[in-house]
Amino acid sequence: MTDTKIELGLINDLVKKLEKLENSKESEGSEWSKVQTKDKKTKKSKGGIDAKIDPTNLNSVLSLIVQAITVLVDQNYILREHKVRIDELEKQNRAQGDLLDEIQQRSMKGNIILSGVPGKDKPSLIKSQEQLKQEKVTSTNYACQLIKSKYNVTVPENDIQACHYLPNNTILVRFWNRKEGTAWDHLTTEIKKGGKKEVGLFANFQLTSRRNSLMYHLRSMKKEGKISKLFSNENGQLGLKVSDSSEKKVISFVPDQKYGTPKTLNLAEIQALVNSKV
Repeated sequence: MTDTKIELGLINDLVKKLEKLENSKESEGSEWSKVQTKDKKTKKSKGGIDAKIDPTNLNSVLSLIVQAITVLVDQNYILREHKVRIDELEKQNRAQGDLLDEIQQRSMKGNIILSGVPGKDKPSLIKSQEQLKQEKVTSTNYACQLIKSKYNVTVPENDIQACHYLPNNTILVRFWNRKEGTAWDHLTTEIKKGGKKEVGLFANFQLTSRRNSLMYHLRSMKKEGKISKLFSNENGQLGLKVSDSSEKKVISFVPDQKYGTPKTLNLAEIQALVNSKV
């Protein structure tokens, strides 16, 4: 080599950069390919490193190594910062999504959906709209009859704000009078009890599409014996019991233990809760 005298400052700088690189948790071998990639127009690497080097000059070689390590450390720092920001955005998105779902669910309070499931020897109890027109019966009056037959609760038609058929021949009933002691108050209690089993009719509290999907999976888990019971109420709150002896766990809009922000559990979190057998 033409220059055998090594500058001490370069050596110290190199050691510091290597120590910093070793402490970086995001170091990736693939980043070296970015450092070595040259820009054809500037004759410099994309990392901003001067590609011109005299291979016989040790100081020149060391200087290039220091530059390369500096670029790599900076890139790893940027990657870490990006990951932190992405994690924060995902956390905010989750919180906002859970809040919007809760707001939508609250707007559905007072709504029930009447559905009739055909039995082996009997058709669905719910008549079609055409049948009601022929019989000159309003959907509101008919819904009150169905509720009385299943839950033995007399609902005054004036307590109902809206009543209409849905595309799948179910009936949506919206109560405006939900004061203590009203028909709504008694009906919510009877719905939770299940009503008369011999009557092929079901009344379910209306849920958001997200919570409907969760209920579907909870029912599947109950059929498979993974959970003992599942719950829902007039507020759209969902819950489960892993076993008869375990305590009830609410899974909708509950405070997160880590962050304190209320959240509705997703399928992976529900499965983890079930696996923990709490």
